Amino acid sequence: MLKQGRAKVFRRYPFTIILKDLEVGNCTTHNHQLKIDPGAKTQTLATRRKMRPP
Repeated sequence: MLKQGRAKVFRRYPFTIILKDLEVGNCTTHNHQLKIDPGAKTQTLATRRKMRPP
């Protein structure tokens, strides 16, 4: 995506990119949870997608 020009580097540490070719009207959002791992030796965050029941 970076080589194609679709994204640009927002931050080097932690490495974060921004997508340039998306518009708010064309985006699809999903329900996510932000989880924190308290037992890790370093601070760890993870995202988890909430799945709809079948």
